Amino acid sequence: MIQDRLVKENGCRVICDNTAIPKEKWLEIRKGYLNGTDAGKLAGVCLWGNELSVYLDKTMPLQEAKEDTSKWFKFQCGLSLEPLIAGWYQKVTGYQVENVSYMLGHPEIPFLAGDMDYIAETPEKELVGIEIKTTDEINVNEHFRAGILGVDGKLPSQYEYQVRHYMAVTGLSRFIVLVCYGFDSSKVIPVTVYRDLLFEEQMLGMEIRFWNRHVVPQDPPEERHMKKEDLKRVQKEVFDPETEQEDLPEEADEVLAAYQELTLQKKEAESKAKELEEQLNAVLAEICRLSRGAPLAVRPIDGKTYYEVVNKVASRTTVDSEKLKMTHPEAYRECRKVSAFEQTTVRVKKCRKAKGE
Repeated sequence: MIQDRLVKENGCRVICDNTAIPKEKWLEIRKGYLNGTDAGKLAGVCLWGNELSVYLDKTMPLQEAKEDTSKWFKFQCGLSLEPLIAGWYQKVTGYQVENVSYMLGHPEIPFLAGDMDYIAETPEKELVGIEIKTTDEINVNEHFRAGILGVDGKLPSQYEYQVRHYMAVTGLSRFIVLVCYGFDSSKVIPVTVYRDLLFEEQMLGMEIRFWNRHVVPQDPPEERHMKKEDLKRVQKEVFDPETEQEDLPEEADEVLAAYQELTLQKKEAESKAKELEEQLNAVLAEICRLSRGAPLAVRPIDGKTYYEVVNKVASRTTVDSEKLKMTHPEAYRECRKVSAFEQTTVRVKKCRKAKGE
């Protein structure tokens, strides 16, 4: 197997065989390591997480994953396409492409790991990493216009960090990212990333500092931004319904004041957003009038670009829950869904006067 050759020749460690253990066990093992998808979050270039989300991933108990049915089909299509893309790449290049089933560890840094997609062996016996990304044509076109993907051999930063992390773990000198955005071989873009030891040194320093400063001492990073799902994880972990009241320590003063200030800022921003929305509506009404409601209207900007105005009738189907409750109460009771969740609220209240004051 090619992955066994990689382990033998490059000195990386086999942490586990992912195909030999249940997914829950794999997720639990993965919590003990920084992986490729964590690198971009730590560097601040990833849209799907940051230092705080990585910290929570590594230090908090696993939660039962809730399946997002809206994204299930798209996700499964991507998974199903990966072996097809790998097989196609093997056919057109002559490389021997193999799925990597091992979770691999850095030979010297114990908390760095990598879960690669594939590894390839060239006719010249060079070992090359393969990462597969599936997307859509709109997304790829936007990357092309920005000069990020395919044109000059670069990738979106979070993907670059991911494969450079894998190269640091495995010692591979080259990674090929296959970006597929359609059901045709002409819509597979191979982007090659070569190992950069200076970049790698800085990245590893960042990962080592994060692990030793935050994960080992269980000290969360100072982060002013947190996603709702991460807040829910913290609430679920610390929520104690048996406790009636808890006195906050002095250190909470600054945090509570920050909460109050941010609440005021949010109200001001919402008010401003409402005002801007009303202005936008007025401008859209004028554009609709000037386009005379035509399905498509255009206006040149320069010789290369133009404004495109689309007027169309859109529809949306909703359920009138009040009417359903009144006309079909049994169906309403059968279909309604009640769920409990942890919630943290902050209020400012006047102190009660003591008796006799």
